[in-house]
Amino acid sequence: KKGVPSLYVCFSSELSGTYQTAMMIRNEVLEDFPEFELSIIDSKCASLGCGLAVKYAVNLSGSGKSLTEIEAAVKAYCKKV
Repeated sequence: KKGVPSLYVCFSSELSGTYQTAMMIRNEVLEDFPEFELSIIDSKCASLGCGLAVKYAVNLSGSGKSLTEIEAAVKAYCKKV
C-alpha cells in the first residue's frame, strides 16, 4: 500500500512451489495496485544459498541501488551460487 519497491527471492523452483505461488500472488496484487514494483527471483538455491542471495540484496539496497539494479545483480549472483 505504501508503494515501496520490493524484491522477493524465492527458494529454488525445482525444490518448492514457492516461486509459482509468488508469481500468482504477484499477479493478484498488481490487479489492485498496478503501479507497485514487485520483482520475484527464482534463486535456484536452497537454504544457505537463498539466504546469501537475500543478504546480498539487502546490502545492495543499503548502498542505494534501484530495484532494477538489485534484481539484475541478484539474478547474476544466484547463477554463481
